[in-house]
Amino acid sequence: MHTVSINGPLGKDYAYSSAGTELIAHTLETIYGMPYDVLLTQFLARAAGMHDTRLRISAEDSGRLAPGYHSDNPVVTTPMPQLPWGAAGNLKSTMPDMTKYLRLQLSAHPAVVESHQPLVRFQDDFSIGYFWNIGSNRQLGTHYVHHGGVPRAQSYAYVVPKYQLGVFIITNQSGDATAGAMESALAHIFDTVEALERAK
Repeated sequence: MHTVSINGPLGKDYAYSSAGTELIAHTLETIYGMPYDVLLTQFLARAAGMHDTRLRISAEDSGRLAPGYHSDNPVVTTPMPQLPWGAAGNLKSTMPDMTKYLRLQLSAHPAVVESHQPLVRFQDDFSIGYFWNIGSNRQLGTHYVHHGGVPRAQSYAYVVPKYQLGVFIITNQSGDATAGAMESALAHIFDTVEALERAK
C-alpha cells in the first residue's frame, strides 16, 4: 500500500483502483478473522447457491479453465498471478454460477441493496457504488455495470432492474478492441430487450 499514490483533492476525480479493492478484502479479513477467499465462497454459497466459484482452484480443476489469448497472439497466455487477497480479480466461475450471481444482484438481499447505493456521484447519470459503476439513461433506467479484464480474458456484468435483466458476457481473448466489440454486442441485446418490452 505504501507504493499507492492518491491524486487529490479527494472526491474530485474518479479512477479505477485495484488497490482499493484489495484494501477492502484486507479489512474484511481483519473484521471477521477469516481469509477473504473463505469469506467470499461462504457468502456466495449461502446467498446465491454458488458452489463452483472460487479464487484458488485445484490442479485437477485447472483443466476446466478456458485457454486465454492476448490480442491476436495464437499462443495461450499464462494465467494471471494471484493478487495478495484476490479481491481485485482472478475469480474463477462457471456460467451457471454467474447466472445465480445475476439473480442475486436482482434480489432484495441486504448486501445487494447496500452495494447498489451510490457512494460518490460524479455526474447526474454516473455514480460509483461498492465496486459498481451506476449509470442512468432512458433505455436502461438506473443500472449497474462492471467490466473486468486481464491479458487473457475480459468480461462485462450488467444488472438492469428496470427489466429484471442480468447480462454477463465473457471472452477468452483480450486486446485493445475487445471491450468495444463486447459493448457493441451488448448494445444489440439492450435494443432487442427494449423493443420486446415496448411490444408488450
